[in-house]
Amino acid sequence: VSDARAVATGALRVLGTERPAPPEAAQALTALAEALRAVEPGEVREAVGRARAAAQAAREADDSLGIAVLTHAALSIADQLDRVAAVREEQRR
Repeated sequence: VSDARAVATGALRVLGTERPAPPEAAQALTALAEALRAVEPGEVREAVGRARAAAQAAREADDSLGIAVLTHAALSIADQLDRVAAVREEQRR
């Protein structure tokens, strides 16, 4: 829940500035949403990989506090989803 709040806080900070957000920020969140909806661990990991790459690219493109908060939260959620995928794999063995 705290990571979801951080995503929202970061997004609001970004939207409250004159600077356009890097497109990679939206790509990271879209990939996270795909990972959250995925059932198969492989699909989760593929979407998480895209989310991580996009979040890192967004951070490199924009050094604002809003992007830093948003991408940090996105990477934290990605880590959580990786753990969920690992548990699902373990349960299937």
